[in-house]
Parts: sequence; C-alpha cells; structure tokens
Amino acid sequence: MQSVKPLRLKRETFRGKSETDPSTIVNVWVDSGLSHLDGVYSYRIPTELKEKIFVGSRVKVPFNSRSCEALVIELVHSEEVNNQFKVIESLLGEIPATNESMIKFYALMAEYWASDPYSLVKSGIPPRVASVEKNFAYRDTPQPLRSPIVRRKREQSFLMHSPHKSAYAQILELSLTQLKQGSTLLLLPDVKDIDRIFELISTSRHSHTVLRLDSSLPRAQRYENYLKALTMENVLVIGNRSALFAPVNNLNSIIVGFEK
Repeated sequence: MQSVKPLRLKRETFRGKSETDPSTIVNVWVDSGLSHLDGVYSYRIPTELKEKIFVGSRVKVPFNSRSCEALVIELVHSEEVNNQFKVIESLLGEIPATNESMIKFYALMAEYWASDPYSLVKSGIPPRVASVEKNFAYRDTPQPLRSPIVRRKREQSFLMHSPHKSAYAQILELSLTQLKQGSTLLLLPDVKDIDRIFELISTSRHSHTVLRLDSSLPRAQRYENYLKALTMENVLVIGNRSALFAPVNNLNSIIVGFEK
C-alpha cells in the first residue's frame, strides 16, 4: 500500500492596498504587445515612489489582468486623484530611460508612421541591465531631465569630400569640431563604417568623450553607453540609424555620413 504524502500548503504574503500620492497621476505608454491598445493610460503613484518617478521612468503596471512594462510620458497634478485609477506596481530602475524631448519625438514618429509608440520605444531604448544601472548610479547619479525643448533656428549644410583626404577622417574632424558647441550625434550606414571611424579615433589625439551605440556591442556595454549619452554633456555619439533615438544630452549637431 502506497504511503500518503503530507499535504503542503502554499504560503502567500498578503498585499494590502498601497498608500498613494493624492495630488499626482502619471500617464504612460504600456508595452501590451497589442497594437490596438496603444493609447495613453493613467495610474496612481504609491507614496514610496513619489520622489523617484519622473518623465521617462520605466515602471511595472497592472494591465488587463497581467503585469506589463510601461514608460512614464507625463506627470499630471490634480487637486483630487480619481481612486478608480490603478496603482503602479514598481519602478524599474531609478535612472529615467529617456527625456521629454525624445518622448515628443516618439509620439511624432508614431503618428507619422501610424505605429504603436512602444514599438518605437523598444527600438530606441536598449534593454535594461540592472547591474549597469547600479554601478552607473554609484559613479554619477544623473539629475532628472525636465528642461523644455529649446527651439533653435535649423541650419543645414553639406560637406564635399576632398579627393586628397580620407572621407572618414574628414567626417571625424567635422564631428570633433562641432563638439565645441555641444554634443554631436554622428550617424553612419553600417557597422563597418563605425569600425573605420573608431580605428581613426584610436590613433588621434583628443580629450573628448566618444560613445558608440549600435547592435554589435554587448548588451551591458550598449546600455552603459546609452546612459552616458543621456546624462553626460558634450559627448560625441557614433552609431547607425537607430542611434537617432538616443536621448543625447545637450545635443547641438546631427551629422549623417555617406547618405546616398
């Protein structure tokens, strides 16, 4: 006769209702995986996260009976918050993943291409690496980027390559010169072009911070470079077309190389 195994009860921790900020709600884009649910959704903020959530923060929210990642796109202050709104579950990292300017850019691109905003967000923001955030925050804790968009007069110019000098050398020289006015973003067609530029950088003498952003980098290195581009000033960011979505701090110039 087989022996009867004792019944084991599953232990569960009771989760009571969280206290929430009575004066603020957040509007978010939710990574629902469903293109027809691409609207803006509102949530209440738990009191313990009130001072940690900013525009650009990534959070976990309850959505359609499951937990989904979301991006905070707006903080709305109100005299009385509707208690029918659900509550944010958790904060995914204390470093905002992007800034207000890029959120407006994502919204504009989504409207133009009739796309789900979060699909663009996932194309522009690398996957989060918690260990990188921990070490990065220890070295250089960034301030929330809330500055409004400064509309400047747009200037457009073209560089004619000299036949007596390497085209890559001329593009690098132009990029380093533009750093005197602020951060510069250099966009190149493919990884081979980026490799050629970095070969020149390794033999040149300069004191500027140069960051690489493309899919050839290891996941952790790519995310670390992304955070540096977001928080550091006067940097040269070099990448392929997807680097256009990088929230380069104090961006002054965008250089597109070898455009046909």
